[in-house]
Amino acid sequence: MFSKIKPEIFDNNFFTVKYINQPQGSISYVDFQVTPSLNSFLPASMSPIVMSKNIKLKQLVIPVNFYSIDTDLFWSIYYTIINEIKREFFKKITVLGEQNRNNQDINFDIIPRNIKKNNQDVGNSILNRLNNASNYLAFQGRIGPAQWLISNKETYNHLLSFMIDLNLTYNKDNHLMINNMSFFVDELVDDDIILVGRKNTVQQPGVHCFILTDEQGNIQFHEISNSMNYNNLIMYFAIEDFGIQPYLQYFKIHTTDLAYQRYKKLNKIKQIYGL
Repeated sequence: MFSKIKPEIFDNNFFTVKYINQPQGSISYVDFQVTPSLNSFLPASMSPIVMSKNIKLKQLVIPVNFYSIDTDLFWSIYYTIINEIKREFFKKITVLGEQNRNNQDINFDIIPRNIKKNNQDVGNSILNRLNNASNYLAFQGRIGPAQWLISNKETYNHLLSFMIDLNLTYNKDNHLMINNMSFFVDELVDDDIILVGRKNTVQQPGVHCFILTDEQGNIQFHEISNSMNYNNLIMYFAIEDFGIQPYLQYFKIHTTDLAYQRYKKLNKIKQIYGL
């Protein structure tokens, strides 16, 4: 078959991966509970509280060709798993980030054409809004500032075009650094948005990944015959949000100016070709 796969290979910058040996169970974590003061002149009190959440892993079916070269088989399985996990993660934090944006009636949207109308420098305004979003998460989420930013390539390049004259810095992996936040590019993220967040431990609020492992700590697969050359591998995982208000660890920034620019280009093409 193929070499055993350790779940450690899915460790990443966005979320914590926890290995469990049961397809369902209870996970404990610590959050903060805010209690309003009975005295209007005194601030609310905040105290840690131990909570738990029941989780149930779901199946991921992976078609594999066991006649392929071992290394090809390994990477085929790896990318199928990591892409599905990231797709679930981005989907969940997109919803949570929008919830944070709506519930607090605040946004750090980056609309360059509107920034220009206010006679502000677009590049510096972009940096300020990203930093403000990070500080907002630190204050509201009570864990710390944002650690990462994520958008797809088109959104990233569009924003970067306004910052080419700034003294930008990059880390050893060539990711743009905004203060202490690494800017990642992933095509699984929707157009015209930037996701802002941090990687917390499983004992803290946030979105975490759980993967079923065997007694030796390898990912547990079940094999089902499919055809002569192909079988289905089944593994189990879950992407779960934890906390009283898990959305406070994430924020969604809209960058709808990109759609506006595409609309202008389309109209120009129509004018040129008389469409």
